[in-house]
Amino acid sequence: MPAARRASRRRIFLFAVCVGTVRGVAPRPVWHKPLGGIDLPLRFWAYGPMHWLVLLCALLLAACAKVGPDYTPPPVEEVPAAWVQPLGPRQSTQLAGWWRALEDPALNALMVEADESSPDLEAAAARVAAARAAVGVANAGRIPQVGLEAETARAKGSREMSASVPPPQQRIDTFDTLGAGAAWEVDLFGRVARAVEATGAESQAAVADARGVRVTLYADIAQTYVSLRALQARLAYAHGNAAAQAKTRDLVRHKHEAGLVSELDLRQAERNLAVTRSAIPSLEAGIDSARYRLAVLTGQTPGALDEALRTKAPIPALPEGIIGVVPRDVVRQRPDIRAAERRLAAAVARVGVATADLYPRLSLLGSFTQSAASGPLMVSSASGWSFGPSLTWSVFTGGRVRAQIKAQEAEAEAARAMYEGTVLRALAEVETALSAYAHEGKRLVALERSVQAARKSEKLVQAAYDAGLADFQNVLDAQRALFEQEDAAAASRGALAQGYITIVRAMGGGWQAEQEEKAP
Repeated sequence: MPAARRASRRRIFLFAVCVGTVRGVAPRPVWHKPLGGIDLPLRFWAYGPMHWLVLLCALLLAACAKVGPDYTPPPVEEVPAAWVQPLGPRQSTQLAGWWRALEDPALNALMVEADESSPDLEAAAARVAAARAAVGVANAGRIPQVGLEAETARAKGSREMSASVPPPQQRIDTFDTLGAGAAWEVDLFGRVARAVEATGAESQAAVADARGVRVTLYADIAQTYVSLRALQARLAYAHGNAAAQAKTRDLVRHKHEAGLVSELDLRQAERNLAVTRSAIPSLEAGIDSARYRLAVLTGQTPGALDEALRTKAPIPALPEGIIGVVPRDVVRQRPDIRAAERRLAAAVARVGVATADLYPRLSLLGSFTQSAASGPLMVSSASGWSFGPSLTWSVFTGGRVRAQIKAQEAEAEAARAMYEGTVLRALAEVETALSAYAHEGKRLVALERSVQAARKSEKLVQAAYDAGLADFQNVLDAQRALFEQEDAAAASRGALAQGYITIVRAMGGGWQAEQEEKAP
């Protein structure tokens, strides 16, 4: 059977179901026979067994029927089981509180301060609250809506507009009205249910976004802290080398004054010292910048951490090995992947919302009023009420509904592509971070060997110069090489620590995937 014919027959069948439902829940008039055997021509609405049966079937249909596609999460099995880059020695898979493995009390204190005062976390929590409020708005469509009304007015008619001759005597009337109304949409085809699904998925995406803010914040704090300690180490080496070179310059000056060395040696010593000292201001500026950034990241004013972080401390020691997380764990752990997957679920649910507009809407309406004109209001003769079903169906819309369905289906496909791209970028980030970390580790080993060789060379050249066996230029070259190698090694130690943090960030470290879905 062609798809168009199947769709046509389905709509005819659903229309018949809806008409039957309306007929079933529509009440029937009966005569009321009060005590005393006096028949009063008063009619009221009563239900027979078949009416209740049809109404029950309609409610069951509302609970079960949902048009549109059902969401199926993308399979994790398609993700590679292992990384391209070798991990080497592995730690545990614990990603929550990963910075505690660095065993740095100052860093731990900064993380606690950020948890309590970070504006970024406060903003993320507010966005989660807004998303959850939207879920409450969508859920409200599942329950009856009740409204109250109260009105009073005084009115006088115009004698000039009356057709009576002579015109009636003018009078002023008082109109009072009290009323209550209720309406409930029977969710026959799941329009409200799909809307709740969509807003619920968006709420979960907001939670994932908030966790992403937390992951980024922790990584930024740790990397800025490591940068601060690396700059302090480089500054200490610069001051140490400047002090050694100042002694050399003073020694050469005395020799020059005694006529033992040429002025060229003195000027070269002064130049060497000036070059070393020229690196100090930029290092001090970098230290100030890192302290100010840490203050802002933890929700404090710039300068609030100057005293606490002014004293030099070593670069945090890295734990042995890398956190043993496999690619499939990253897909479950990364907040941006979780957010993209939830937005995909929301987009699929909105296809169902749009599809439900192809079918009728059934609502149950009821009202009760007390109305009187210049008379008592709270009497039985002033009461009125109504109850009954309402069926609406947009049969012809010029293709608007189907165009909306196609638009939502395209949005769902775009969300699926966004999810797949997010997964691929996340895996690439981890691979890149692992590669950079491994190569920086090799570079640091080579630099540390170079520092040891430079120190020995500087001592040997200095001894040879003192014995008159080496040129002074050799001394200057050895001192400059030592300073450069020590500075490069300190920078590499900082880069290695930052590389470790980059790996943790790429793996989504900062919260635990097994935690419940709750606001950060």
